[in-house]
Amino acid sequence: MLKGFAGLFIALLSQFSGLRKSCKQGLVVLFFVLLSQFSLAQTKTLELRDSDEQIEIRNYHGRISIVASEAVEGKLVIGAKSADGNDGFELINVDRRKGRIAVTVSAKNEKARVDLELKVPENLRIKAETREGEIKFSGKFASCEATTETGTIVADIPPENLEYSFVWLSSYPRFMSDVPLSEIEEKAGGRFVISGKLGEENNKAGRKTKKASERKSDKKEAVEKSDENGLEKGINESSEANESSLKGNKEASLGDGNSGSSKASEGENLPEDKNSKAIKKNKKGGFERTVSLNFKTSRGIILFNIQPSEVPSDLKEKPLTEAAKAIIRSGDSLLMEAIRRVSPRYFGDYAKTLPPRKNEPVLKRKESIETGNNLELRTAVVRVLDAQNLAVKGLGKDDFIVFENGEQREVISVEQATAPMNIVLLVDTSGSVENYADFLRRAARAFINTMDKKDSISIVAFNEDVKILSGFTTDRQKLSESVDELDTGGGTAYYDALAFTLVEVLRPLKGKRTAIVILSDGDDNRSFLPFESLLGSIQESGALIYPLYVPSALIANSSQTDPNNSADPVWTKYMSLTSKAEKEGARLAEVSGGVYYPIRRLSDIQKAYEDIVAQLRSAYVIRFYSKPASFDASSDSRIDPRIRIRTRDERLFVDVQSVD
Repeated sequence: MLKGFAGLFIALLSQFSGLRKSCKQGLVVLFFVLLSQFSLAQTKTLELRDSDEQIEIRNYHGRISIVASEAVEGKLVIGAKSADGNDGFELINVDRRKGRIAVTVSAKNEKARVDLELKVPENLRIKAETREGEIKFSGKFASCEATTETGTIVADIPPENLEYSFVWLSSYPRFMSDVPLSEIEEKAGGRFVISGKLGEENNKAGRKTKKASERKSDKKEAVEKSDENGLEKGINESSEANESSLKGNKEASLGDGNSGSSKASEGENLPEDKNSKAIKKNKKGGFERTVSLNFKTSRGIILFNIQPSEVPSDLKEKPLTEAAKAIIRSGDSLLMEAIRRVSPRYFGDYAKTLPPRKNEPVLKRKESIETGNNLELRTAVVRVLDAQNLAVKGLGKDDFIVFENGEQREVISVEQATAPMNIVLLVDTSGSVENYADFLRRAARAFINTMDKKDSISIVAFNEDVKILSGFTTDRQKLSESVDELDTGGGTAYYDALAFTLVEVLRPLKGKRTAIVILSDGDDNRSFLPFESLLGSIQESGALIYPLYVPSALIANSSQTDPNNSADPVWTKYMSLTSKAEKEGARLAEVSGGVYYPIRRLSDIQKAYEDIVAQLRSAYVIRFYSKPASFDASSDSRIDPRIRIRTRDERLFVDVQSVD
């Protein structure tokens, strides 16, 4: 079918020989976009019978995603995406017999890979099997059974009335869970098992059923609330609730996919249910199923109510570093939660030693100059960026338009910003670049000598932990001497170091112009934090980030450069992190308003430094008339949300850094 579609397109294109080359190229691009969407849209729907209780899926070389939804009641919707663009259903066999439906993909290797996306009614039994592919469950099921070799198993499932058995056949467990699980048990034959029960005490505590994506905002509110009453109290209450929810989990046993039944109280008559034998009476007199999770993998990762994007570089629980402790002290709830998930025991122990948090002093907006006609003279600092995220210079008063509450305000003047910057040089000294110690020292000194002499510079080095080599100073001699302290070796906790810089080094300067210049290979293998957790804090800080990623001889080129195109994105990310460096470097620059510099030659470093100097001096100071503020001046936000500034050239983007 796709071949016929392609032939038809070529025939049509030949009829437009008079079109300009650029137009033809545009049509070709449009064709491939439509082709990719056509491939994504392949679905088939099966009507379910009353006797259908279990769905089995085997896809050894691709992903499997199963979503349970009320919207598909009585139906099974099968979506197939083929890696080579062919009809994925040519390799799919569907067999139904005696209450079960078996969906099997017959692809012989990953080149012919087909990824499956199934939508099923709620409360069915599901069995899924892959080798290296990811398996993902989302929604309400009667039971879920998954088997992989290296494939990640992801479960986004309500934790109420749930029995679980997670088994690793050939490796020590690698897992993350949104709720505390039982202790790891080592069994005969080198197996490791985590099994237990969840939900009975959680329900008594008023826990609500929510998907992982919905629970995230609640957790932020919970941590912030605990800040008000003292961090120790919040952690203790959370620990007590979680410990009570796990009573009796040691008695749980391994299941075979149909296990998970629970005994009713004496004298209770349970209703019959074709989808699950595990039903018990709830507090309100209704009946609730006990969901059974049975996951078995040789060397894969298991995520329970954790999104793959939230997985850090290292899944092993380990003692807190100084960077991690500083992040916990900062009170940044999302960063704290990310650390708690990886090392709950160490997080709890350290949190108990901290005094109750005090409200931080907030920045008051400077008194505006009154003009005598019910207007105030205010000042905004902005940067103007083009489509390539590069700073635009040479703009004047007539190029800007300022709006306040939707009303245009008069612009009095526009000048180039001359205020000194506060810049952090974040240097990677980990083992991945240990052969470049002398190179790093030369590169750091070149940075110091290139920056404007009025700018204050701080130097922070990191490997497995962080070390502040120099606080902010304009003394170039002192900065140069501090570079001698650069020592190499150890792992790379890059994300933790970046978060430490935001919350520990730059937070006292909130409201001032700040930037972070990063000299690294972009790799990370030791952080508590995942990359995605940084983005909100970066945007809130207002710091410009300029990543300079320098290739290292120890970086192994991954054959799979894009984890999202592999059969198992989490495993690819876990085993070949350096393949994501360029994408993450570009994203850091994008969300902060900085620029990403992939270094291809050593001479590119000095060029990047000189460009950074030009970028930092490209801000504009805009003075404009404003009506008396109804805006809460006690807010710690750097920007009045009522103010909007743009240029008359709609192709340009205005980054508002502060409004006083």
